[in-house]
Amino acid sequence: MKEILAYFFIVIGIFGLFSCNGRSSSEINVINTNDKSNSIELSDAIEEMRSVKLSEMVDSITYLPLSNSHLLGDAKTSLSKNYIFVGASAFDWKGNYIFEIGSRGQGAGEEIYLNSIIEADQSFYSMTDKMIAYDSDGKFTGRERNVLELHPLDMGRADTSGIVTCTLDSLYFWDKNFNFKQAIRVVPDWTEKSTMFSSNRLLRFFFENRDSVLFYNYINDTIYRVLNDKIQPRWIIDLKKEKMPIKYLLGDELKRIETGSKYFTNGNFFDWEYLKETDNKIRVFSVYESEDYVFIYWFRMFDFWQLRQLPQTKFQIAYFDKRTKNTTVVEGEGFVDDISSLGTFYPLLGIHDNCMVNTYWPYQLQERVDSLQRIGKPVDKKLQGLLENMSPEDNPIVVMAHLKP
Repeated sequence: MKEILAYFFIVIGIFGLFSCNGRSSSEINVINTNDKSNSIELSDAIEEMRSVKLSEMVDSITYLPLSNSHLLGDAKTSLSKNYIFVGASAFDWKGNYIFEIGSRGQGAGEEIYLNSIIEADQSFYSMTDKMIAYDSDGKFTGRERNVLELHPLDMGRADTSGIVTCTLDSLYFWDKNFNFKQAIRVVPDWTEKSTMFSSNRLLRFFFENRDSVLFYNYINDTIYRVLNDKIQPRWIIDLKKEKMPIKYLLGDELKRIETGSKYFTNGNFFDWEYLKETDNKIRVFSVYESEDYVFIYWFRMFDFWQLRQLPQTKFQIAYFDKRTKNTTVVEGEGFVDDISSLGTFYPLLGIHDNCMVNTYWPYQLQERVDSLQRIGKPVDKKLQGLLENMSPEDNPIVVMAHLKP
């Protein structure tokens, strides 16, 4: 068993090689961010986390069933200004199925699966092993570019024209034809090669809401506004002593995993200094902006929790009020729903059009309604009526919690 798990460490380390950035600082511009005038004090706010009712933030909830004309399976869901993407399937914001983005395969203009899809310049773009351009109907345009040499981690829309990709420490701007425009380095050089797991799909870097795009850098904890060929610092999330040591954010991932494998094989896994120095540290994994708030999605680090038989990672949410400059950390697994029948609401898909958004399968919502009825609590009649006309196997329902103006 130890040999199998040691092999697991090595395989994970090899994956890390495919998300490293080895470009020298002489090739790209360096931006230093020292302005802390717009600091979000997340670490301090965690000390005072509290239960938050949904009605404190929200005045109504909309349920949007996705059309069953194209049945879906489990797939990554993402949002753009005009579309809801479930895997490669595009739906509009009325729930109508529109078309598929591209085709699956290994040929020209094809990927086995799509990790990132964005809408820009009245076209669509995807990135997994290569960047691919699609027309306004989701058809391959003939434009693609292999970007494995850059090892990008995420792709986003530039402000009004073009797209941007990122590695752990740099951004690369492209026009709509994938012609390279420029690169910007956002953190200082590090003595070792900087690596990150390309297979870690939890961490996101670009976040879109209405007409703006945010970029979050995990090294300097800065939230930037993405412009056409540059970025503009907006806020800095202050983690204080609860931030992971920089050597683990910018260090050699493969070397660290190999070290952990040796500790595990030798039976002293819990003596590994990496675990001692990163346990219980804060990691931010998503940021979103509404008209009045900045939402911060975070968790406490307990890496390899499965091997250590620890509780599963708990994802939490905080929000920064741009008007009062106060940060509130929500206790538990999300907002307590006192408006509808959701129990707790965690807006996993972020913010769209000043709404907090998530999706549920019909059976998941039915289970929540049934649990309330069993204990004699009132049920949202609008939701109950919707579910009565749906099958548990129908497509997901998009839930939009409208933030108060």
